[in-house]
Amino acid sequence: LREAAALIPPDQLLVETDAPFLTPHPFRGAPNEPYCLPYTVRALADLLDRPARDVAEQSFLNARRVYELD
Repeated sequence: LREAAALIPPDQLLVETDAPFLTPHPFRGAPNEPYCLPYTVRALADLLDRPARDVAEQSFLNARRVYELD
């Protein structure tokens, strides 16, 4: 997953919580719900060597575009 994440173009990146058994640390074992998104974004930002705020903003903009939200 780490290698694949690094290959995703920034304009195609989305962050979600639909993987019920892949809850990020420190909540491993608990249900994966929206409260976990900041942990996922931070881990992804570390992996990509980008600021978490930038990854969150890009994911937000991508979600708005993909799901046609305004």
